[in-house]
This record gives sequence, C-alpha cells and structure tokens, in this order.
Amino acid sequence: MKYGIKKLITILLILISTLSSVIAAYAISIPSSTVREEVKEISVINGKLNSSAVFTGKSIYSNGSSLKYYPESITQIIQGKYTISTKPPENGEYLLRVNTTYYVQEGKTRIVLWSETLMTESGNFTGEKILNFSITPPRLEADLERIKTGVGISRIQQDVKIRIMVRTDNSKFDHTISLLKKSGLYSFSSSEKTERESSIIKISENKYLTGMKVEDARALYAGLAVSAIIPAIILNRDYTSKIGKRKTERGVMIVNGQKTGNKILLESFEDLKKVFQLSDSPVVKSKDGNKEVYTIEAAGVIYEYRS
Repeated sequence: MKYGIKKLITILLILISTLSSVIAAYAISIPSSTVREEVKEISVINGKLNSSAVFTGKSIYSNGSSLKYYPESITQIIQGKYTISTKPPENGEYLLRVNTTYYVQEGKTRIVLWSETLMTESGNFTGEKILNFSITPPRLEADLERIKTGVGISRIQQDVKIRIMVRTDNSKFDHTISLLKKSGLYSFSSSEKTERESSIIKISENKYLTGMKVEDARALYAGLAVSAIIPAIILNRDYTSKIGKRKTERGVMIVNGQKTGNKILLESFEDLKKVFQLSDSPVVKSKDGNKEVYTIEAAGVIYEYRS
C-alpha cells in the first residue's frame, strides 16, 4: 500500500478511535437511567353544604331563599342539603349527625355541661349522595333556655355542629360544620371540604446518547475505539518495529576495547566509567612503571584501562 494512502487511513482510524473513546468515557460517567416521582390520585371525596330557609310572614325574603346569613328574628327553619361525591365513583358508607353542646367558658377552657343529638342518619351510597337535614332556630332558643334553667347557670352557651363522616374502600372523610350565631345572624362555617387520596409512583426512564440507550452507547463506542486502533497498529507494524529497534539500540551501552583471554583492555577512561556503571564493582587503581592502571573485575572478567 502506498505510504500516502496508508497515512491517510491511519489518521482516520486514530480519529475514529479517539472520538469513540471520548464518547465511551462520557457514557460511563453518566447514569444510564433517571428515576422520577409521579403523584397518582387514587380517589377524591368532596362534601358541600347548600342551605335555604323558611321565614316568618313579615319577612322580605321568600321561603326557600338561599342566603349566606339568616336573620335570627325572622328565620323559622334552616334547611340543609349536603352533597357527598366520590371520584371515581366508589361504594361507601356515611353517617350524618347534628349535635348540640352546652358549655361555659372559663378563660381558654371550655367546660361542657350538656350535649344532645338533634338528628342522626346513616346508610350506604355509590358515587354521590344528598343528605337533607333541618335546624329550627326557635327550638334552639327554647332548648338553650331549658338547659340554663336545668343547670342553674345563665351564662351557658350553645354550640351546634353538623358532622358528616364517610368511609370508602380507599379513603376516609370527616367534615364538621358549625352553625354560627353572631350579631343576630345565623351562618355556617367551612361549608365545603375535599379530601384526596394519592400515592407516589417511581418511574424509571432510560437516558439516551447519540440516539441510543446509554448502556448500548457504552458498549458500542468502547468496541469501536478498540476496533479502530487495531487496524491502525497492523497497518503500521513495520514502522513500529523500526521504532522499537531504534529504541533498543539506543538503550545498549557499548564499551570499546580489546579482549585478551579473560581480560578486556579498554580504549578510554569513558569506557571504564561505562563498565563501572554496568557492574557496580570497585575500581582498583595501581601503577605499572610510569603508567596508571585502572582495573575492574566483574563476573570473572577483568576490565583494564591504562593511562
């Protein structure tokens, strides 16, 4: 193969191998998947109170009017319509209870002296249920006077609560509504409530790199890096062999001398230094007439230099 073509192919293979190695290293450094949490709504229970009233003949309101506030002096009956609904539709049980509690307040402490249940209703339903109840303000006033007389305490107070409890296969629901009386007006507190039951689902999602899963990208680019560098080495095996040979030659320490029996007569002091470095044996200095003789004995061979 011509040198120019071989060089071009070698450069291309090295580029492919290098780029593949970088992508493979990046693929190894990132997670192969991510986990995200998703909130899944299992069920929803909603309760809502709507009300209307029957008034005295002197009232300016017509009977059946739905108001936020009902004047105490003209309101004869408050009719409540409480709607329970489940989503998705579920089978459930309900309990409706209207309680009246009589108490006195001592600082922050409420002392309950008497309690009565005005109404209770229970049953089953599917999906939706409308519960009807009524509260008669004149009766409440009469009951309050009766309890005051019965316990002999004039400052006793009255508390009316409507409590709705629901149980389904997936959830529970408890809603308490107070009948408030302030400044001669009746009203309801917190007339609507919603309870949601949900669960957290963990979803694992694969990550992608260059259009494929990260796990597949790791294997592909690592294999491609190896597959590209091997042909490059094979194409240039003669060149690499020459380089190796040159390195070997450069690594050889050559000593110049003449061998006589087990003695080698060295040509220069530098050759003596090389033998010393190789053998790590001591140099013995002596005189032979006017000449200085340097001798090293290593592995049964005597290296001698005369100056």
